[in-house]
Amino acid sequence: MNFLLGSVFSPHPPILIPEIGKGEEISAIQTISGLIEVADFVAEKKPQVIICITPHGHVFQDGACLLDVKSVQGDLSQFSVPSVVMEKKINQILNNSIKKAFDDANITYIPLSQETGKPFGISPQIDYGILVPLYYIDKKYQDYEIIHISIGGTSQWEQYVTGMKIFEAIENAKLKTLILASGDLSHKLKVDGPYGLNENGAIFDDILVNAIQNKKFENILEMSKDISVPAGECGLSPFTMALGAFDTLDVLPKVYSYEFPFGIGYMTGSLDVLSPKEGMTIQQAYLLKQREKYEKRKALEDIYISLARSSVELWIQERKLLDFDDFCKNRSELEAIKKLKEEQAGVFVSLHINGELRGCVGTIHPALKNKAEEIIKNAIQSATEDTRFSPVHKIELESLEIKVDILGAIEKITTENQLHPKKYGVVVESGTKKGLLLPNIEGIETVDLQVQIAKDKAGIKNNEEVVLSRFEVERHEVV
Repeated sequence: MNFLLGSVFSPHPPILIPEIGKGEEISAIQTISGLIEVADFVAEKKPQVIICITPHGHVFQDGACLLDVKSVQGDLSQFSVPSVVMEKKINQILNNSIKKAFDDANITYIPLSQETGKPFGISPQIDYGILVPLYYIDKKYQDYEIIHISIGGTSQWEQYVTGMKIFEAIENAKLKTLILASGDLSHKLKVDGPYGLNENGAIFDDILVNAIQNKKFENILEMSKDISVPAGECGLSPFTMALGAFDTLDVLPKVYSYEFPFGIGYMTGSLDVLSPKEGMTIQQAYLLKQREKYEKRKALEDIYISLARSSVELWIQERKLLDFDDFCKNRSELEAIKKLKEEQAGVFVSLHINGELRGCVGTIHPALKNKAEEIIKNAIQSATEDTRFSPVHKIELESLEIKVDILGAIEKITTENQLHPKKYGVVVESGTKKGLLLPNIEGIETVDLQVQIAKDKAGIKNNEEVVLSRFEVERHEVV
């Protein structure tokens, strides 16, 4: 038997709690009706454990946060209603099973307890993203314990794989389990809404609702950041993680309601497990598509990008340092090989997945004997030591888009008028603090913004005196 019983999808506007709404909640009557259907679905399934996935708990950049305590409380005091209080037990068997599944798969996560939270000044609690839907579920069914997971700042694909490992943990724990994915859709659906209007908001909501309704979950997994980011949503990652748990299962999806009464999209729905899936899973189809893109991309990469990619792949897969002479065997780019062997330069290697930064490390001045060694070292460090991100996983390698920037001479300048964000990179220095920003970065159209970001990276305050330098780059990328 499958111990994963299904999933429910819920928004979490606190105004839907009558003690907060004080009658205004009636404006979202379709959503309230949907939440009642969600509660009915849960009561029918009678889970022993509900895995709660939220975007509003303690969110860390490099991985999901798993509350690692025996019980947890939460209330709505931040909304001036401290009387709405909830306490739930954390199921220890499933919590331990999830930790083991994550550890075995080298998935980065943060087990948050009172002790581990002290350095961050935080403590485990049920956040409102979970409290709101559980408020409605508890009216119909209360005989359950929970697992509390907050999303991380990882890619959609990593969220999906995390969900797949959650499914493995459920089956190993052998406890009847249901997943609650909490998230609002676009926050930008009305001009007079709290976040205004963006044309991508309605597009995002339409793609997501239809993907659930018509069982086209791959459309969610492949959602472009050009749509989801401007839409201002908080449901994409929780829903993606939940869907990953059903990768090998056939399901019956239902959307109970969708509306946007306050300019924010609210969807309620469920997935009911039918049977093991026949044919290709979403993971298999996704990886096949990524393989095709990977082969096309590799065929277009020059020797600089190829060297960076080969260095990352060999290190991530085998923890081996690439030998440049071995790499050059059977390659015909003799002039480029000579430059890589004989010339020195500062080098930056940038990694992206679906256009989203995944790592970037570089050297302003040459630190090694040639460009080849500089690329090899910086490529590996971009994949493993950029502190803004968790190390690149094996499963991500074929999704990597790689850029290599060879830095020209660093030239001191006296005024910002000598900069241009498309042509020149900038170095900003104040005492021992130094910040660098490469040229021609998407979204950086002005010198003011370019200099400000470089200052922010270095921790330089606006009232501090700075020395400016500029440089050009020789960029290697597939366009």
